[in-house]
Amino acid sequence: MGIKNIQTVIYGARNSLDKHFSNKFDVVLTDPPYTKSGFGLFLKRAVELVGYNQRLQKGKYIFIHYGASFKSPEKYLKVQEVINRFGLWQEDVLYNFARYTGAESVGNASTLYILQTTPHTNAQAVLSPSTIYTFEAQQEEKFPYVDHFILKLAKVPANIIDSKKQLQKIAGEFCNIHKLNVVQSEIFKFKPYGYSLTFILSNSNLLIHTWSEYNAIHIDLITCVPLFNKQVLANTFAQLFQTQSIELTQVE
Repeated sequence: MGIKNIQTVIYGARNSLDKHFSNKFDVVLTDPPYTKSGFGLFLKRAVELVGYNQRLQKGKYIFIHYGASFKSPEKYLKVQEVINRFGLWQEDVLYNFARYTGAESVGNASTLYILQTTPHTNAQAVLSPSTIYTFEAQQEEKFPYVDHFILKLAKVPANIIDSKKQLQKIAGEFCNIHKLNVVQSEIFKFKPYGYSLTFILSNSNLLIHTWSEYNAIHIDLITCVPLFNKQVLANTFAQLFQTQSIELTQVE
């Protein structure tokens, strides 16, 4: 076409990116293999290519496609998890944006995710997998069952957050309500204030950390069996810690 200011490079995404190309681009457009591992790998390389403009405090754009059948919407959840793991801002989603011929398994179309890097973007969110294509043997991921919950509580009354006795009592009541057996516990007091509580459970652990100056508590709960009555988990903590300011995140 007579265009002379374009350079093309053949590159295999499984290989580490040449440092010469890191953080050198303004935008990446990619249509990766439609597997979780393929999507994650290509997104990793895209993040490495664009980076984040620290000087201008400005993110850079990544346009990435993903296609799946409407019969398997859970695959889109996996993609969202990957995006969140990288610390990317999802600016927009254009469904059925790209059209294909001979791709009946994904409805001959793919969705376009418009992403932007942030100061919290992390290119190390995934490692380079060995299999990334749909035609390759994609073994189902096997991992021991876990229920993992992270909770952030704010506006916790001072008489609770500053009291070792109250914190231990509440943790015990919580374990009784959700049928968790405590086999060992430890508590550490920071100076001038703040506590960290560790509870080893017969089926995993419960960690509680407090910030008295913010009236805030962070809780990390992991169980290797389904948590009893987990649908009321947030309500349990709200009642016990006497606050309605709660954020609950379930981690895969």
